[in-house]
Amino acid sequence: MSSALGELISREFVRIRRQPTRIVATLGTAAVFWLLAASGFAGSMTLPGEDTSSYSVYLLPGIALMVVLFGTIFGAIGLIQDRHSGFLQAVLVSPVSLWTVAMSKLLPACLLATLQGLAVLASVFLIDGTGAGAAGLITSTIALFCGAIGVLSIGLALAWRIDSVAGFHGVMNILLLPAWVLSGAMFPVAGASGWLSIVMKANPLHWVHGCVGSGIGATGDAGAIAWSVTVLFPFASIGLLLLTIRRSHGRRGAGDG
Repeated sequence: MSSALGELISREFVRIRRQPTRIVATLGTAAVFWLLAASGFAGSMTLPGEDTSSYSVYLLPGIALMVVLFGTIFGAIGLIQDRHSGFLQAVLVSPVSLWTVAMSKLLPACLLATLQGLAVLASVFLIDGTGAGAAGLITSTIALFCGAIGVLSIGLALAWRIDSVAGFHGVMNILLLPAWVLSGAMFPVAGASGWLSIVMKANPLHWVHGCVGSGIGATGDAGAIAWSVTVLFPFASIGLLLLTIRRSHGRRGAGDG
């Protein structure tokens, strides 16, 4: 099974290498958004007790999470394309385990998203000379990796049930975009109204954002609760992905019999 996993992962990396626009589009969109928000609207979004320039640093964890969301979209679209081409069906009827199938789709896209997010986080050294050190950047990357696994697992679970690329985009816009906004990517929870503060704290990405931001000095100390949610988030999401695959595969197998 390990050889099968290696072959499937290698196939995903070949696909990524053949789609350089995937990387350019992800980082380019994030860079444009950060420049517009950090430069154009910084004066309107000054954080309480901070100067205007601090908003550009505050945005970085949210921009890194945005990169992860884009990675989810591209990774899930690849799964839908595999289904349409018949490759996914061929893998599912082979002796390969469902865990292998899930990990082969999850790990390459997650690694790429984390590396792209790391490139975003590393820019803190260019705009904040007194900010994070190498240890803080490593801590932020670990939190981002956990967030990438969690979000990508949910995206793949959705793509497993949705047969249309357009339909998947619609669901992503409804679910993941609000989840990103309510993570604290644009504004801190301290400035939100009472009901919105509760919604933000119920969002796993809010805690991931706090851990990512804490490492590079963009936000305050994340705390034990934030790290607990961040670490448990990928496990829960992978469980959802495996459950979705197992139920879908079980129904198809029963119907084929």
